Amino acid sequence: MQLLREAAVADSLEAALLVAGESPAPSAQVGVVGPAPAADLSAPDSGAPLRAHLSELSLDPGEGLEIKLVMDRGATVRYSWTTTGGAVNYDTHADNDSIDYFSYATGNSVTADEGEIVAAFDGNHGWFWRNRGDGVVAVTLRTEGDYQDLRMP
Repeated sequence: MQLLREAAVADSLEAALLVAGESPAPSAQVGVVGPAPAADLSAPDSGAPLRAHLSELSLDPGEGLEIKLVMDRGATVRYSWTTTGGAVNYDTHADNDSIDYFSYATGNSVTADEGEIVAAFDGNHGWFWRNRGDGVVAVTLRTEGDYQDLRMP
């Protein structure tokens, strides 16, 4: 596994999107992971600082990698990830000191996913990818929303 690049913008989501040259990613219904109509990100109502990251990862054949966001209960993060070079198996999940595993979604042989995570509890919320193919697979993850930190446990 190799972390190829990670970029962070903590000032505002709007600034992060302008730096990346992108428009806001699609969002989802509260409490679910998945696609939905785009939201207006220019005027957040929570008052919480918004963060954005672009993480580029490389997975050798058979290798797995996990990225987690530290989030408070009810916090929302929009995300999208894509692969280059092949498909991956993935598990979008969460944990904390008293909850070992909480599943949001899983998939096999997938090349992209996008949506929204609404934190079910205070803790770590994120993704695990595994490359079951024969060649190197690159994963590009974009996150934007209300979280304290991005970690690779």
